[in-house]
Amino acid sequence: MEATKETKIAAALLGTGLGMLALALAHLIADLNKAFEAAITLHKGIGPYSGKEALAAIVWLVSWAILRATLKPNLNMRRVLIIFLVLAGVATFILFPPFLWLLAS
Repeated sequence: MEATKETKIAAALLGTGLGMLALALAHLIADLNKAFEAAITLHKGIGPYSGKEALAAIVWLVSWAILRATLKPNLNMRRVLIIFLVLAGVATFILFPPFLWLLAS
């Protein structure tokens, strides 16, 4: 089954939203758990940021590929956009400094 233009767009949006959420969660978990922070350090020069970005990129690419292959052609693009905006909003909120300060105290 060939992916339609809408399913390709939906897969790109949802995959990007999941990648953003993965990056935010990686930052949050690394701030709260030093063992995780050390485990995801792929390059000593930039520290755990290398692992956070790699993890986010993997989630983004894998979810994009899976979604592109599995989404049905009769999508409600409005619903897809709302889901993307919610994912982006949650990712942004997780990295919002007052929220992080609340967890740190």
